Amino acid sequence: MITANGRISLRQLQILIILEIFGFGAVRAPGTSSALAGPDGWLCAVIASVIITVFAYMMCKAVENSRGGGFVSYVGNLAGKPVAAVFSTIIFVRIITVCAAQLRVYCDIVTSAVLPAVPFTAVAAVTLAVAAYAASRGIEASARMAEILIVVVVISIAVIFTISAADADFSNLLPVAVSSSPTVIGRGTLASLYSFRGIEFILLAVPFVSRPEKAARRTVSCVALTGILIAMMTALSTARFGVYNATEMMWPFVEMMGAARFPGVYFGRADIVVMSFLAVSAFAFLSAGVFFSSTLLGGIFDSAETLPHKRTMLIVPAAAVIFVLAALPRNMDELTKIESLLDATLGTFVIIIIPLILLISIRIRKYAERGGES
Repeated sequence: MITANGRISLRQLQILIILEIFGFGAVRAPGTSSALAGPDGWLCAVIASVIITVFAYMMCKAVENSRGGGFVSYVGNLAGKPVAAVFSTIIFVRIITVCAAQLRVYCDIVTSAVLPAVPFTAVAAVTLAVAAYAASRGIEASARMAEILIVVVVISIAVIFTISAADADFSNLLPVAVSSSPTVIGRGTLASLYSFRGIEFILLAVPFVSRPEKAARRTVSCVALTGILIAMMTALSTARFGVYNATEMMWPFVEMMGAARFPGVYFGRADIVVMSFLAVSAFAFLSAGVFFSSTLLGGIFDSAETLPHKRTMLIVPAAAVIFVLAALPRNMDELTKIESLLDATLGTFVIIIIPLILLISIRIRKYAERGGES
């Protein structure tokens, strides 16, 4: 492990990516993909996993030459400061809105399933305050904490899969790729693709890795693993409840644990396992989001994105914006509509367009350098 230098190891990068992507994906993907593709929802998740793995590779290759600098300074040196400012602003807006959606979803689940008497604002304020404090300690501290929290996630996933599989009817997944047309599977795949929230962090996290040039292979492996887990969770939700019930539920992943059973044993509060998993995932996601958004702000305004004392001053306003945005939607239906619009615009630009432009810029620079040498 890299210590006391503001850098993280490749292993820590993998753990952070898994924590940031899987929590939101496990909650949203089963319902959204099954609603569009029925029993083939899990197949849509598999296809989406392959596509998002390619995008993750592109993002890693786009910033692997950052050489320890932040994203803003790297893009500024590669494509010019105006381009860096525009890209950083777009990514900042994307991260802030995604974090607000994650916070809203997490707080709604907590207040509806565990703490119905506690107002949303109280849960959101406490959760965000803890995440902001972790962000103020820097990415290295968050990465060390993630190495501990991943144990909770692994245990939670093992319990969830074991209990759910014992009471599942896998015939609900049949027939495969027969009842859904290619258009339906395409829509389901697109919905699953946008469930991989947190994939945007790759562009910002790789510059903090001790060896960014080796990050692509490690990132691809952990994104692929996360995609497989999300596909398995989607399949389990459909097998456990059936296609109709799974699509009618807002959180099939949480409902699976409401009355979980082992053969001959009843777990009345097995949903606490899910709550533990969601709390860890939300903490990891929000702390990373607050950290990177404050880093982007620092780079945009004074190129101090890697200086901790200047970045810390921007954490409070970043967290405040996330809190306000999380409270704006009147209900989950309105939040879903907003998310769909932002995914189709900002999400597509950050995940696909920005990496492509950076890769093209890298090729142009290499070609110019070879031309200058000759």
